[in-house]
Amino acid sequence: RDVVVLPLEFADGGSFGQWLRRRRVAREPWLDEALDLFEQACRGLEAIHEAGVAHLDIKPENLLLVGDRLKVADFGLSRDLSRLSSIADALLSDGVGTPAYMAPEQVTAARPKDVRPVADVWALGVILYELLDGSLPFGGQPPALKAKIIDPRVRIHFEDIPERLRPIVEGALRRDDRERTATAAELREGLRRARTQPAAAPVPAAQPASMAAAPTPAAKPAAASQP
Repeated sequence: RDVVVLPLEFADGGSFGQWLRRRRVAREPWLDEALDLFEQACRGLEAIHEAGVAHLDIKPENLLLVGDRLKVADFGLSRDLSRLSSIADALLSDGVGTPAYMAPEQVTAARPKDVRPVADVWALGVILYELLDGSLPFGGQPPALKAKIIDPRVRIHFEDIPERLRPIVEGALRRDDRERTATAAELREGLRRARTQPAAAPVPAAQPASMAAAPTPAAKPAAASQP
């Protein structure tokens, strides 16, 4: 019988999710390196989207490390965008994906043609939030988790995100996909600029009145010499 062989590249570094767990346990500085890898994930999605494909299952476990390179994997839910508007897609209509990383329009995809690459930008935003905050934007399990994702009354808390990176995360996690950061390239460039800009100098606190410097006394006039 004929044997079909599918050779695959070995991801010796495991998944990005495993990498993060190892770094956190080791309690070593890892955020800058993690953000470098995240930018690689953005580049990978840029190429995927340019090829006319939406991945639709971006999460740390589907980002694999080969040496110091990060690669996007697991295209089981990916879709050819040129066909979504013309075919029925029961899988997408059922809102299939990894709930914690699913965009609102993916959760409620009654019309699969409404699911576009910007859904992957939301998933990247969730990963970035997780890197910077240490938790996911929404807690819980389905179906409650999915309900939170689509409910505009459920607020996403950005307070613990570093201030200069906060607008980048907020832009990727806008529920309305028309207002969301449009592309992975735009997200990557925004993050790069925010990372390279110098941090604002702290504003010195006002001194209490008791600590204010005393005014310099005026010099006394020299005494007139006696004849």
